[in-house]
Amino acid sequence: MYIYSFLWIIFFTLSSALNAKVFNFSTLDFDSPSMNKCGEVIKQAYKNLGHEVIISKYPSARAMDISLKGNNDGELCRFNYFDQGQKLIKVSPAIIQMQLYAYSIEELPKLETIGDLNRYKIGVIRGTAYSSYVINNKNLKVIQLSNSESLFKMLQKKRIDLAIYYDIESRPFKSFYKYEYKLSKLFPVDGLYHFMNKKNESYKNAISKEISKIINLRSKD
Repeated sequence: MYIYSFLWIIFFTLSSALNAKVFNFSTLDFDSPSMNKCGEVIKQAYKNLGHEVIISKYPSARAMDISLKGNNDGELCRFNYFDQGQKLIKVSPAIIQMQLYAYSIEELPKLETIGDLNRYKIGVIRGTAYSSYVINNKNLKVIQLSNSESLFKMLQKKRIDLAIYYDIESRPFKSFYKYEYKLSKLFPVDGLYHFMNKKNESYKNAISKEISKIINLRSKD
């Protein structure tokens, strides 16, 4: 009996090892709370199924180019409209829900329309999904910064009136601002999703279930 059990354990272990796969995903080349969380969730989801994940960081456009051309296994974490040509497979649910806020040193009136932003000098992060919308509005005075720290230092020094950024990304910089304004009427909440190459479609449902489990467990912590 013990021999059969031992042989079964060996067979199961060898089978799992043979079925294990290494997945290569692209992501943005900077550390941030959202990207770090995405990385943790995706690595754990694939690990739970016996697979390994390698994450390669690139500038946003290059990461996107590599993934959309099918030169890797997909994208770690992107907004829903990242893949407009539907060249990849979006894996639900969203790993993180992202909401834009405006941060300031001085207390301001409500910010509910684009017109409410006209009187202020605004800072945004260059290359982010929301920045093009702000930059392309000719009525707004906008300064583009390269990273989170630069954005909030500009605000702290009062070289800008407002820093517009995602809530989760702004948390490490709470000491740099006094007031925050939720911009839900201007920018609805959006989710960050995992995208996989179509050649890996057979893994979609299993990975989706693992992501759901991990998110649910973390929400209870």
